[in-house]
Amino acid sequence: MDLSDFKASDPTLKHIMDDPLSDFMIAQHLTKPNKQWPEHMSAEDTDLARYEWADEYLEKIAGLPLNLRHDLLYVSFSRNYDEAAKRLNPEYMANMLTAAAINAKTYGVETLTKLREKAGIVNLDYYGMASGALKSTIGLIEGDEGDPATLEHLRAGDVTVVFTDARGDHNGALKTGYQAYATESNRTLYFEINTPQDFYRHMALLKKRGIQPSTMVMQAHGHPGIMAFGELDDSKLAGFIMTNQYRDPENDAWKSGKVGAIREAKGLARAVNEYMQDSRGIDDNPEAIGRRRIILASCSQAAPQQVKRPKRRHADAYEESYESNVETLALLVDNPDVDFFAGDQPMNIRRTPEGIKFVRKVLGPDGEPIPTKGGGFTWEQFDPTHVRVNRRGKIVQSHVTEVVLRRPEQPQIPIEYPRRSA
Repeated sequence: MDLSDFKASDPTLKHIMDDPLSDFMIAQHLTKPNKQWPEHMSAEDTDLARYEWADEYLEKIAGLPLNLRHDLLYVSFSRNYDEAAKRLNPEYMANMLTAAAINAKTYGVETLTKLREKAGIVNLDYYGMASGALKSTIGLIEGDEGDPATLEHLRAGDVTVVFTDARGDHNGALKTGYQAYATESNRTLYFEINTPQDFYRHMALLKKRGIQPSTMVMQAHGHPGIMAFGELDDSKLAGFIMTNQYRDPENDAWKSGKVGAIREAKGLARAVNEYMQDSRGIDDNPEAIGRRRIILASCSQAAPQQVKRPKRRHADAYEESYESNVETLALLVDNPDVDFFAGDQPMNIRRTPEGIKFVRKVLGPDGEPIPTKGGGFTWEQFDPTHVRVNRRGKIVQSHVTEVVLRRPEQPQIPIEYPRRSA
């Protein structure tokens, strides 16, 4: 189907062609029955037809090649799915299509292809509507040596690097991460990862370019004892798992009896000590000078893990409690000049004028989130756990109202919303 056929494939499409980057128009088209998904079609077939149409849109309107289209449709499937209705959510899907098309128009398809290959970025709708958040990442990966002006600019300040789960965000909770850390100084770099190799590859690129971040953010889903990146199969332990759950008798940290084992955490700890540098207070807030910061933007990373052991012949069933992921990582890093921040419960991140706050959904008596009048849910702020290791190698914990990241004079990139022309 060429572009003219795509435009003519349904009468309602003429409104989208008049304003192809309006997510309101796209949502209207995806919602109403038409000859592609008539009223009598089953829910499953309707959703399949919508995805076929979305693939055409990304090809004809956004101009994305096959690999980019299929990556984006694949990773967006679960977060565009309405669990309550058991169907695709047209508004979520329209937002994804609009953001992808606008970013393709802003950066160019060739650049988006390079971002996928060199920075792992496939969630094209995660980085705002032409917000410029990816500008420095694009400069970092340009050519064989990077863009000289971009590299000089990054080296002149304090860099924040954000690693986001590429394929495991089942509900879109990680989508607003760019908003929390992006500033107009453009010294925030974004990568997406599925495996430990992805993480090491991106850190090696930073080292090759002479870029040493002072703040590292790890964004993924998690629960007590586990933070997971990528597509995970518990039987195979695929993907990138940072956890106390799978205890390895051959792991030195576990054998010492000091901490629970974290798969791949030794490499992460090495990156903190060898690939990062202390803050100089140029972009970071003055209190960060001489320190490094690690933010585990994942649920329950400061919660200890309770593991039930089964009843055996001569022993009753019992429960063991292991250190939280953030404690274990702090002990492995073993650097008193590194600050770690994590939440001890299910959470999300919201930005403040100078940093971030941790929030959680407010639950009703039935344990379900309380909806607001305008849709969505009610959120409340809670204090994240601040963890560090003191000079004697002991864990020190406290709580802070918010994580202050930047100087007051460092403005944020404004949040960009989809166009709502009707």
